[in-house]
Amino acid sequence: MLSRTDKLFPPSIAPDVMDGLGRTGVNAKYLEIDSEFGHTASGPEWAKWRPTLKAFVDSLDR
Repeated sequence: MLSRTDKLFPPSIAPDVMDGLGRTGVNAKYLEIDSEFGHTASGPEWAKWRPTLKAFVDSLDR
């Protein structure tokens, strides 16, 4: 998950990262949230990425 305004890990890095993960066999999903909080968006904007995290956790074998 990256924020649209993240300057530390800008969304422009996502395609290469996702490609690299896929080549190593990692099943990953990319999510970009619309936030003005930049790199710290995951905290105050938790509700924007919660459904994606919940779906991931629910998909795990228990």
